Amino acid sequence: MIEWKEREHEVEELATLHDRPSLLALRNCGLLKFFKTHSMHQHARLLKYLVERWVLEIQAFQIDFHTLEIEVEDI
Repeated sequence: MIEWKEREHEVEELATLHDRPSLLALRNCGLLKFFKTHSMHQHARLLKYLVERWVLEIQAFQIDFHTLEIEVEDI
């Protein structure tokens, strides 16, 4: 279950960026580059949709029959 509440996350982000296990987990699943885009506003339904379609082996989203690779520059 994913729950996201719109609010400022500066304290949590700083804590995560200084927590080695958290950084390793984000890096290992390929999501660290997205985590570092802190100015982005998140929407719970979109976040849930994308998380459910993330394919770790190819480091991309599989949506229907399409592979979607998103780089920080795309955001």
